Amino acid sequence: MQHTSIWQNEPLLDLEGNHFVRLENYQSILELTDCLVRLKMKGYVYEIGGQNIQIRSVTKREIFVEGIIEQIVIRKEEAK
Repeated sequence: MQHTSIWQNEPLLDLEGNHFVRLENYQSILELTDCLVRLKMKGYVYEIGGQNIQIRSVTKREIFVEGIIEQIVIRKEEAK
């Protein structure tokens, strides 16, 4: 699914219930375990925590995460 937005290249998160997350415009995967995935986004780090967390698929622009999603934390990236 492609979204047209005035905020091109800005992070976009779609959540379906508590089992599936689609993130658009991610930059890199920082950490991946069965209970956490941390993603670098433009200016932010997104943390998706829960149970049986796994990456379902990855493209250049999108990443699909599934599992039992218990929390999503968005942290402002610290200036270097």
